[in-house]
Amino acid sequence: MNSLSRHTRQKEIILEILQEADTHLDALQIFERASQKMPRLSLATVYRNLKSMSEQGAIAVGNFGEGHAHYEIVNTLSSGHHHLKCLSCGNIWEFDRSAAQLVTGVKEVNGFKIYSARLYIEGLCLLCQKKETC
Repeated sequence: MNSLSRHTRQKEIILEILQEADTHLDALQIFERASQKMPRLSLATVYRNLKSMSEQGAIAVGNFGEGHAHYEIVNTLSSGHHHLKCLSCGNIWEFDRSAAQLVTGVKEVNGFKIYSARLYIEGLCLLCQKKETC
């Protein structure tokens, strides 16, 4: 059996954590949560499994300008979504296909053949905006 396709308890735990997460987690955050469920789990094992699952297409890897990757589960419902990142608190939110109009506009105006598109917007969330005005 190919090691990439092996189904292990470690992969199950990582997938559970990603499914339960309300934000995009990095490897250290995944490790911290996973080690509560499996105390003998190592950070190296988490990295190895994340690499394997991303190569299989089960999870997506995103880089949000922090020098390390964030992970999320890939499914048909989440394809085509884009990201908003708060520069103050670091939280990341997803928004869906509403950016498709922008992509279509680029194609129509420039005649550009588009294979994929990602939109990544940085700014301040409402909570952090309120903190700035206090």
